Amino acid sequence: MAAETVDRETGEIVAAPETLEFPPVRVDKKFVINQQGKDFVLVPGKGGDFATLTREQYLPAAKKAGVTDYLVFVTNYGGLINSRSTVEYLSKFADLDAGNPVARAMGPEAFQKFNQQRAALITSNESAVFSFVPEASYGAPAPPK
Repeated sequence: MAAETVDRETGEIVAAPETLEFPPVRVDKKFVINQQGKDFVLVPGKGGDFATLTREQYLPAAKKAGVTDYLVFVTNYGGLINSRSTVEYLSKFADLDAGNPVARAMGPEAFQKFNQQRAALITSNESAVFSFVPEASYGAPAPPK
């Protein structure tokens, strides 16, 4: 998988297979413990449409909802070429109890329409929530103090 390359000084995307503009990732300024990941397998040839839908509808709503980091990974080789993986960081698992912040920002009707448009572009979708526990991770760096 390859992610967009972001200049940490300017916040500009330097290189990306599909440009999805968003502020630079600030993993050096905070220690990320929890994250929600989603894997999408796209209909062949729909990568550009997926990028446009994400850029024009999802990202503005994510910004409105207060999402500060959103990563999109694209498979270059060694897997499904038409797959995309996304990551959103969570400050705590309780964030999941409030429901999808992007859905709340869009509103129910707009989010339903967005999901219908996205469903036409994908063949499957899988979600997972991850938690990094340094004490239980082999060779993991200690969290910053």
